[in-house]
Amino acid sequence: MFIQLAWTEAKLSLREPTVAIFALAFPLILLYLLLNSFSTQPDPDFSGVNTADYYVPAYIAGTIAALGLITIPVHLAAYRERGVLKRLRASGISPGSVIVAQTFVSAFVVGASGTVMMVLARASYELSSPASWSAVAGGTLLTTVTFCALGVALASLLGSARGAQAIGLLLFFGMFFISGGGPPREILPEGATLVADAFPFAHAVDVLQQAWWTGGWDATGLAVQTAVLLGSVWVAVRRLRYV
Repeated sequence: MFIQLAWTEAKLSLREPTVAIFALAFPLILLYLLLNSFSTQPDPDFSGVNTADYYVPAYIAGTIAALGLITIPVHLAAYRERGVLKRLRASGISPGSVIVAQTFVSAFVVGASGTVMMVLARASYELSSPASWSAVAGGTLLTTVTFCALGVALASLLGSARGAQAIGLLLFFGMFFISGGGPPREILPEGATLVADAFPFAHAVDVLQQAWWTGGWDATGLAVQTAVLLGSVWVAVRRLRYV
């Protein structure tokens, strides 16, 4: 039953324009634009690494954030609007099963998008191999689960798919360009970095970049993501109990 549910959710999600645009096309297009704009040599403004090593981990985090902040909230909010979750529950399928299926789908999309980014960046822009594949994989898994939980919490709080899309887009772009997705944080004004640090995306970028560059994990990033994960799960469980 769960495999069939996951397959159905995968097909529905991949038909969503937001997945194709924000989780797949947007990171790749922006990655190419930025990598073509900067030297491939290590640069102090990019934490001493080259631009490919700087942006690929950041854009893997960007794909995850797009799924968690835009795709999942819109998808689940639409389910709530149309009464799909209630019908599924009446059929013996809990909302929790739908959420787990969405997490599996998101992990697949992240893996596919990240693989394409790494292959293209390695072929064209001298991308280095991660210092630790296991650290990158672990950080990616934690970030994926955290943002999926955050997306579910947002969907549980927002009453409509349209509202979820508006809030999700605002949060995504508000975080993305000041948290490592645009100019490097090292050259941004101090006020912008303080704002970025107040949101989870900057810490997700820190975790993946440090895992890629050093093979270790950023302790603050791990702590923030764990707190966001636990808080999101608490909100989602309380809210979805009444769906």
